[in-house]
Amino acid sequence: LTMVRLYMRVLYDFSAEDPEELSVAKNDIIFADAPSTDGSWLLAKLLDQPDSRGGYVPIKFLKEISEHEALNSPSSSDALSARRRSAPQPPPVPSSEQRSPSPIRSRSTMSSAVSPAPSSYSTARGISPGNMSPRDSSQGLAALEKDTFTEMVADFRQRLKNVMEEREDAFRKLETSIRSTAKEIQLCQERNSQLTQRIIELDNWIEEERQS
Repeated sequence: LTMVRLYMRVLYDFSAEDPEELSVAKNDIIFADAPSTDGSWLLAKLLDQPDSRGGYVPIKFLKEISEHEALNSPSSSDALSARRRSAPQPPPVPSSEQRSPSPIRSRSTMSSAVSPAPSSYSTARGISPGNMSPRDSSQGLAALEKDTFTEMVADFRQRLKNVMEEREDAFRKLETSIRSTAKEIQLCQERNSQLTQRIIELDNWIEEERQS
């Protein structure tokens, strides 16, 4: 079985954040002896450093080229001055490709010869919905705490608003009741005054009857 070597040109600078990754610069030429199996990462080496230890590079940062173009391209040392020129922003790395600071695979898998990549670099590096890196976990926890605090503040404000509305409604009812009671007291006083006047008139009439 003949192994077909793949040649890639680097489109964007990529800085490794993990021992298993390979730092590359724009226009570097890299090669791999096996295609990517997860469609996200490629295990490769720099063409001008074939004896060095390889590493993983994001597929989205690469463009496949022919062997002729790869072998006739300027070496990395010749293109060093062009590496740090302004380059377009690299494409965003999907969450499934987020890097973890602690890869699961041992370094023995990174032998001097580039070997086929595992079924999924993301899985091999321990990245899954339930296994996030400490940095991602801390950021997620901070965001969750912020959301929880925001919800608590909003709930407290709503409860305070409800309490204030209930208090104002109670005050209105109490004021209405006081006014109603005051009117009843005033009416009773008027009736009492009328009864007193009638009693006086009746006493005067009785006294007049006695004297006649």
